[in-house]
Amino acid sequence: MNQTSLQSATDSAVTLQRGSTLRRWFDHDPERWEEFNIRYKDELAHQQDVIDELRELTEDETVTLLYGAKDVDHNNAVILKEVLEAGR
Repeated sequence: MNQTSLQSATDSAVTLQRGSTLRRWFDHDPERWEEFNIRYKDELAHQQDVIDELRELTEDETVTLLYGAKDVDHNNAVILKEVLEAGR
């Protein structure tokens, strides 16, 4: 992958992280996990071009998804990974 493609993918990943209203509502509350999962997938569905670009990147490169939560099972990276893998 060339530097331009890598920068584009990085910019795309940052774009996906901008839905902060939903993440603030979730507030890492495991009781809200199922609803957060549904809402975040809906939010990602409206950014299909970005998802497709990241999915393409995962075919040839190792992609690391970062998250700021302490809970490794209930965070947006878990959902994003699931969405990226679903399209393979």
